[in-house]
Amino acid sequence: MLKKLSLQVFAALSMLIPGIALSMSPFANVVFASEVAAHENRVDPKSIKQDFGCGEPVHAVIGLEGLAIGPHDIEVIWLDPEGNALKADKGQVEIPRINWIAYFSSSIMVSADAAASGEGQSSPEISPYSGVWVVEVRSGGESVGRGTFTMTC
Repeated sequence: MLKKLSLQVFAALSMLIPGIALSMSPFANVVFASEVAAHENRVDPKSIKQDFGCGEPVHAVIGLEGLAIGPHDIEVIWLDPEGNALKADKGQVEIPRINWIAYFSSSIMVSADAAASGEGQSSPEISPYSGVWVVEVRSGGESVGRGTFTMTC
């Protein structure tokens, strides 16, 4: 389930440039972190990284800009290195006014046991979870951004 991270400071800053969202297509900025303090509505910059190990949680923190006022269906799709969709989170964000940035997160963790089991692997020495992962963000079924990170198992 998607969680809305309401970072009011960034939303307030975006209000300083009126009308920019009217000429902007929706786009998502994806940052990866090992920890997310959702109850505090923040990400510790020290936890932001691109390389993760199996058994370690991966949090995608997404800032979505350029959406029209109103509700929007959002989908976050986690693609493994072979291009298989392993997880899809769906939710809805409400945009209360122009120039609003919606923040939310989605998380995944591949257990070290699953990676070491060899199930579905073409080569028992190489985990299918090792490599470059893609997180794709969609709004209304259209891709609005993606991010990548590396997992080593």
